[in-house]
Amino acid sequence: MTTAWQQLLEEAKELVSHTECEGCHLRPVCNVCYAAAHCEKTITGSMDYLCQMAKAKERIITNYPPRNTLKTEDCETEYRPAND
Repeated sequence: MTTAWQQLLEEAKELVSHTECEGCHLRPVCNVCYAAAHCEKTITGSMDYLCQMAKAKERIITNYPPRNTLKTEDCETEYRPAND
């Protein structure tokens, strides 16, 4: 197992990073893997929509209210267990 893991790590170092992703501030919220980015760029010639999804995710996270600001009275429905 250790040998396989070491081999994987060594081979991963050889992957070419996409210049579009280098230094991008969206990396913490972007869930696009190397393979998806490579396929998208190879097939369509652009990764633009993947970047647009990351930007949208950042906007949602940035604008979402903190967890402790929602109150039970703000909810439209009352929670009821499925057995009721």
